Amino acid sequence: MVWRMKQKGLDFGAPMEPRQARPRALTVSELTDRILGVLEVEFADVWVEGEVSNLKIAPSGHWYFSLKDAKAQVRAVVWKTDTRLIRFRPEDGMRVLARGQVRRRAASTSSRSRCSSRSARDRCSRPSRT
Repeated sequence: MVWRMKQKGLDFGAPMEPRQARPRALTVSELTDRILGVLEVEFADVWVEGEVSNLKIAPSGHWYFSLKDAKAQVRAVVWKTDTRLIRFRPEDGMRVLARGQVRRRAASTSSRSRCSSRSARDRCSRPSRT
């Protein structure tokens, strides 16, 4: 003989449709942190050829400029401690070959390429002007 008991007390009714999990939205800071993190890893050592533009030599001795071509530009910096290793002084309009890495700026969401002076000293001669 089989005893059958009915469950008492809780009636869950028909099974519910599973809920679609709402994707977690990233904050703007989280998104830029992730993007810049990927860029820093992917471009930890990169060669870039371009034209120097908007060169600013700061009172601190750092060189701030853009490297550009016909379609795009990237901002770059050479720190004062590295400038002494470069055998030429860049000028606006000069075509150069630079080696560096993409780094995020600490207090900003923008990124900047840091040019390595050692590679410029070892690999680059004074480039021709365009």
